[in-house]
Amino acid sequence: MNEPAYLLLEDGTLFHGTSFGAPLAGAVGETCFWTGMTDYQETISDPALSGKILVLTHPGVGNVGVNARDLSSDKPRIRALIVREASSLASNYRSEESLGDYLIRHGIPALTDIDTRALTLHIR
Repeated sequence: MNEPAYLLLEDGTLFHGTSFGAPLAGAVGETCFWTGMTDYQETISDPALSGKILVLTHPGVGNVGVNARDLSSDKPRIRALIVREASSLASNYRSEESLGDYLIRHGIPALTDIDTRALTLHIR
């Protein structure tokens, strides 16, 4: 999509970004962060994160794409995804689709170009 998009926190703090994934329709939920440097596929499909707006603190996400073998469950469990930089290219030989296409297929909105470090510090 690559349209301007925003994250508005309950305290009124506004983060500007760009949309990717499914069209944004005003996702509402608890925002939490994940500091792992790998395993974004497992994390977004983890049932323990069901309904959460997930912030990934690793600066680049999506470069290996998505494949069914690396998922924790049969579908993404998060309500929305926020990353610093989303890769549109999936370079892993096991990739079955890009992260953006996977999110679109499952109706999960996402934001990129967000300062996830500042957001994580603010959430903490």
